[in-house]
Amino acid sequence: MSYFPEGSEVRRHVFDSFETDQMTGSAGWKNVIGLLKSHYKKDESSSAFETWKEFRNLSRKADQTVDDYIMLYEKYKVKMMRFNMDLGDRIHGLNLLCGANLSDGDLKIAMREIDYLKPNKIYADAKKSLKKYFGKSAITNSPSSQSNTLPIATMKSKIEQSYFSSIEEYESFVAWKQYRRGEKK
Repeated sequence: MSYFPEGSEVRRHVFDSFETDQMTGSAGWKNVIGLLKSHYKKDESSSAFETWKEFRNLSRKADQTVDDYIMLYEKYKVKMMRFNMDLGDRIHGLNLLCGANLSDGDLKIAMREIDYLKPNKIYADAKKSLKKYFGKSAITNSPSSQSNTLPIATMKSKIEQSYFSSIEEYESFVAWKQYRRGEKK
């Protein structure tokens, strides 16, 4: 049993559990492996708990884009479903939004795309909204960055675009706005 370091807890446990003749040959290996599995292998409930703990603490990190955060969220959602821990679309949608680490204003922008009267679509709507408005943005720690999202002019443009059914309508609106301000004649 030179595989276990001298004085280790595992070695003591193995030697206390078996007589020397019970640890020899292939039957000995089976005995030792069986003992180690019964005491040290993660069972399904501990794996499920670890998955839940990781999922519960999941949030977008600094320099992580919203797209990357959504992919990571999806990974943990699937992992939880393997343990029959599905929270439903409503909870997943709201949890996704909360963990995205958006400012209050940005959160309001993302939430306006969600139809709360259709609870089975809240998760899909939340993903779509986050990708639409914040997909490539990340929280950055650089002094030149004053916001954790897109520049305000870009964000304003995206919001305005969402009100129109076609790009032509939007471009007409922008031209009209410039004309009203006296920027275009």
